[in-house]
Amino acid sequence: MSYLELKDDKFSEKISLRDSYELMYQFVLEIHKRGEVDTSWLLGSLGVCGDGSSTDPAQLYDYISVFNELKNQRKLFDSNG
Repeated sequence: MSYLELKDDKFSEKISLRDSYELMYQFVLEIHKRGEVDTSWLLGSLGVCGDGSSTDPAQLYDYISVFNELKNQRKLFDSNG
């Protein structure tokens, strides 16, 4: 059985930052459901309220900061992304 790798085509799809944030949240939620209780604090910080605001607004700034760092330093995204 072969395992997925980050270089596989499945990981080349481009999505918005908004969608990537939701994806990250749902991913951590699935890990949490499996019993990884150390994720509780992260889920509490990453949650999104009904009005679209963050349960911890500082996390949004951190998220954008990390995105910009990766985009600038590692050039993970092309000029369209």
